Amino acid sequence: MLAAWAYPFRRDGLMIIIAGAIFYALAGYGQRMLLGIGFLIYVLTTGYWMAYAQQVVQTSAQGDDEPPTWPDFSNFIDDILLPFIQAAGLFVLYLLPALLAWIFLDKDQLATYLIAGGLLLVGLFMMPMAWLAISMHESIFGLSPHFVLPSILRIPSHYMLIFVELVVLVAINVGLEFLLQLVPIPFVGGFVSSFLSVYFMMVICRLLGSLYFINRQRLGWF
Repeated sequence: MLAAWAYPFRRDGLMIIIAGAIFYALAGYGQRMLLGIGFLIYVLTTGYWMAYAQQVVQTSAQGDDEPPTWPDFSNFIDDILLPFIQAAGLFVLYLLPALLAWIFLDKDQLATYLIAGGLLLVGLFMMPMAWLAISMHESIFGLSPHFVLPSILRIPSHYMLIFVELVVLVAINVGLEFLLQLVPIPFVGGFVSSFLSVYFMMVICRLLGSLYFINRQRLGWF
């Protein structure tokens, strides 16, 4: 799976990352400066980002070894809003229970930490398979734990390996972002942060797409 780390640089991958980094750095700047339409910019950029992430998953799941180009934007609902809703649903369904437990349970009790922590770990563990499912089915129904959990149990060892690698990727990304905050570089810092985000997103989605490609018969989704 180490080949996935080089995947974003294949063919025109570097130019794709640079274009994405510039776009999202400018979008982030726009969100901060244009407060009146900041949320709209957030929905547009996040929805487009998720649409591309799904495309990386889908092409990798078909065995394509090169990154796709950035998708066309012709229909706001299909190309932007639906991917945004699917991504939002992923975070709400799998992370909200832990947050609610932390908010409403007594923080003086050890059980609160165990319950909230357990819910968080379960949610984080199931999220990669859920994202793979909604990317492949292009439907919010792929988020259902009744679909996600049996899929994990069909390929437990391979899924665990991928999950560990995803944890490493996220940890590296967060660490690099933290270092950028310690040494702020005007203008350049936003571009570097966006570059890293696009790169790690492509690697993560490549791993998930490859997971499906290798185990498509065991998963039996289609």
